[in-house]
Amino acid sequence: FLFDNFCSVWYYVNGESVLLLTTFIKGGFQMVNIVPSSFKVCPVCGGEVLYGTDNCFCVGCKRIFVYDASRKVWKGDMICDIAYSDPETSTLSNMFPHEFSMDTKHGPITFASMEAFFRALTWNGPRDSFFEEIGKLHGYDAWRVRYVLPDWRKEQTVYWDGTAIARQSEEYSCLLEKAYDSMFEQSMIFRLALQKTSDKILMHTMGEKDPTKTLLTPDEYIKNLIRERNRL
Repeated sequence: FLFDNFCSVWYYVNGESVLLLTTFIKGGFQMVNIVPSSFKVCPVCGGEVLYGTDNCFCVGCKRIFVYDASRKVWKGDMICDIAYSDPETSTLSNMFPHEFSMDTKHGPITFASMEAFFRALTWNGPRDSFFEEIGKLHGYDAWRVRYVLPDWRKEQTVYWDGTAIARQSEEYSCLLEKAYDSMFEQSMIFRLALQKTSDKILMHTMGEKDPTKTLLTPDEYIKNLIRERNRL
């Protein structure tokens, strides 16, 4: 769309649509900031949003949301865009060290983080020292260990307590709820982090949306966080 002296262009980067603004100068184009088009409507009021170089504006409620490129999150008075790289929201991240245990037929299993739980779901081997090492991980180590574990995406199957579970099944959804319930009940910091969000709109705009490629989509993630927040 061409407006006076600048032009806006849509691109696709890693499967995500982003808005690349270019400025027309002396017959040429100068690229400026790349801003992810993370939401099509305002997350607060549902109104139309207009994107700029580093922010977007809601036509309905007149709110301005600013994009923090260094942390890849959106900032606003009524939104909470969760990212481990963002100090303000990292305590709600799956990579934060919220330790919790879950019961199995072979006894309780302890995880140092929710990310460790997800990584453990991809292991179909014995419950040995290697499995226990996975459970101790948190932060970026828990995220990176996926590259040495079996690729669950080929069969779209995970494993829990000796049972194979289809990724897109009701059984898997129930397992997710059980894991988040355990972390909520056992981690005071997690409960306080949820409480601090008050009635803010929870978001995770950087997450993978295709359930065949991730063990937790943003929708599943936020749904469970809101469910736990409602228990406070």
